Amino acid sequence: MTPKPLPSQARLARIALPFALLISTLFAQNGWQHHSLGGEIQGYAAGDQGYVAISRWLFPEHRIWFSADGFQWNRAFSVNQTLHAVARSGQTYVVSTDEGSFVSENGIDWQAGSTDIANAAQLVWDGERFLARIDTPEPQILTADTAGRQWTALPKPPGQVASMASDGEEIAVIVDRLLHTYDDANGWTLVPGQEGRAVWQSVVRGGARFLAVGSGGQVATTDADRDWTFASTNLGTDAHHLVWDGARFVVGNRWRGLLASTDGTQWQGLPLATPFLLQGIWHAGDRFLLEDNEGRLLTSEDATTWLRLAPRLPISGLRHKVAGSRLFFLNRDLTHTRDGLHWNQVVVANADITFSFNDVAWNGQAFVAVGNFSKVYRSIDGTAWENVSLSGRQDLRWVCHAAGLFWILDGEGHLYSSSTGDAWRVHGQVAKAEAVMFAENDEVILLDNDHVRVFRDGAWHRFHGHQPKPLAPLSNGNGFAGLSDNRIVVSRTGHHWSEGTHPFDNQEITSLAVQDDRYLALTWQSLYLSRNGISWQAVAKPDLPFTPIWLGAIGDTGIAVSNDDGTIAWGDLDTSLATAATAAAVIPWVVNNTQWSSRVSLFNSGDEEVDLTLRAVTTDGQTRETEVSCPPHSVTVISGADLFPDISGYSLLLFGDTRRIRTSFLTFNLEPESGGSSPSQTTGQQVESLTSKALFGYLPGDGIAAIVLVNPQEGVPSTPVLLEYLKDGVRMVTEEITLVGNQPTATIIDAFGDEPLDPQSHYAIRAVSRNGAPIAGTTFVFNQRRQPSMAAAIPLEEQE
Repeated sequence: MTPKPLPSQARLARIALPFALLISTLFAQNGWQHHSLGGEIQGYAAGDQGYVAISRWLFPEHRIWFSADGFQWNRAFSVNQTLHAVARSGQTYVVSTDEGSFVSENGIDWQAGSTDIANAAQLVWDGERFLARIDTPEPQILTADTAGRQWTALPKPPGQVASMASDGEEIAVIVDRLLHTYDDANGWTLVPGQEGRAVWQSVVRGGARFLAVGSGGQVATTDADRDWTFASTNLGTDAHHLVWDGARFVVGNRWRGLLASTDGTQWQGLPLATPFLLQGIWHAGDRFLLEDNEGRLLTSEDATTWLRLAPRLPISGLRHKVAGSRLFFLNRDLTHTRDGLHWNQVVVANADITFSFNDVAWNGQAFVAVGNFSKVYRSIDGTAWENVSLSGRQDLRWVCHAAGLFWILDGEGHLYSSSTGDAWRVHGQVAKAEAVMFAENDEVILLDNDHVRVFRDGAWHRFHGHQPKPLAPLSNGNGFAGLSDNRIVVSRTGHHWSEGTHPFDNQEITSLAVQDDRYLALTWQSLYLSRNGISWQAVAKPDLPFTPIWLGAIGDTGIAVSNDDGTIAWGDLDTSLATAATAAAVIPWVVNNTQWSSRVSLFNSGDEEVDLTLRAVTTDGQTRETEVSCPPHSVTVISGADLFPDISGYSLLLFGDTRRIRTSFLTFNLEPESGGSSPSQTTGQQVESLTSKALFGYLPGDGIAAIVLVNPQEGVPSTPVLLEYLKDGVRMVTEEITLVGNQPTATIIDAFGDEPLDPQSHYAIRAVSRNGAPIAGTTFVFNQRRQPSMAAAIPLEEQE
């Protein structure tokens, strides 16, 4: 009698895929799917509607899992009974427990079955009937029809059964390490000719034959007449896990990985699925399931290309990198994905227990990943990886691609380069230990505690300057952000970084990531978004089935990592930001009182009229707005009294298209001693021309000086600023001030610290925003008659 085949792959896909849509909806939490499959896998089965796996969970709970596609698994049923085995007929899934069984027609809804098969260690569907192998309290084998509810015992086997297979008519078992068969006509029979050949370990039915494997690489197979023959093979001594995939036998050797054979006598090795010891391998439907002794679960259609199921990431020091179209987590396995559902890993054979991948890069044609102990791996497609490691045992910390080359930096500051990623040139030590390296705009950027080195146009350029090093620089296409000691540090070019701030009331920042042009900062309390790393907006966290320690995205798909166990969820992540108007130009200081007045001029050099919004922000936070139209090739002049007559001492922000608008402003001293209308004039500033550093270049000691500072960027509650007071080229003292929002801060400079200004000396002040925000300013210098002179603060390059 020929066993009835399992559903074809095409039929399984035709039924399972529409069902997957229903199941994903039932199990999803507000659009998020949780990769939660776990525990010690005990069995695996497939039917028309999908896959079922059973696992031993945290005592006393054990779980039945369901998947419509073999990738996305969800808990279907939990029970405080030990689960032993699972099988599927064309009608029913059956799971055996230490108290009986559970049955289900769809893999999701489960009902109590029969107590007859309590403690059944193995369940088999042979195309005609279920078989259950029971070891305790005494060995027996029972059979049932397709419903799996009514069980009938066969004659008692001749001893303890270790493994069982059936073709629908004959049953083959291993009893006391020897092969026996059973059929209704002959009862139990010892297979002849096997004495002294092997200790038999596992038996399976496939390809119209039985196959048993035993110690020392011995196998036993049957022919069409069910006659047994014995042979020696290259299987080795530990081939315990044996399955049939519909075309060949696959055996799991605990120490040697996987081997495959079509006839059971000639075996070929398969690619390494995991660098760790094999715990178990199963096959059902069209898919393998594999577990190693560290709990990693993998799946494959061909036992050659393996995908990681339900990854559990180490949450301590969790780091990530987006390269090409993939999100990589930098851990021992280099776990990575393109869509959040399908996960790959990189297998490193014989890796030290402390090994980890540290970085990965993509040049448009190949990936290169680096790790500890000089490990370098290269891949064209992100699936198959080639070992191209360097000699030695250096910890390779960083890899990037720029100027047509891959670049590697090790932990001691030694540099290596390669055009293809598989043959490397050594450049020697170019940076201090623990330096950071990354690439942007075809530049290689090296940061250490004392210097910045930039490779561009075929040469290295070095800049001096102590600065924080970001843990892992991130670019959103407009600038950079990173974490350093729970502070967010930013940079426009990646060369020089702000000192950083704690923008979220000192909440611990658990992760920083990028989606499109937005940074995502996660704390235990909230999720924050920003386009510049300086101004942040709090948004609602997605409704996840756990507390996340990491939240980011690959493309449009959100990815979250659980703080509890490192499991992953994926789904829709809404990171849309309310679009706020951005100031295009700024006039730092406008006054309107009995002593001082200002006049604002706007020259439109273009051919079309320009409409602008002018917003005033006073020193105490009051705001006013008005609209103004600027005719082409004309100057529009507005006095402070006409602009906002009820306020004085404010910054003026210009919103609109100011590319053709040239701003300037005058300040008049109206006091009689200065002449009654003593004027001075300087220019306003385009916000895009500003940096985080501004220089008040000359404050003469024989005058009366004042400075005004303002941050024109929207959405920044406070900006800490370091003022460096310079006397004759020497830094004398520093002072910390805080700019609030867009409110201007005016300061009279009559002393440097405790030292009054020396009329014979020359002074300057350099202002540095610690959070990287752009700052604008104006210098005022008055003579003894209080007649003013003015100058715009000079934006400094980051390295100045």
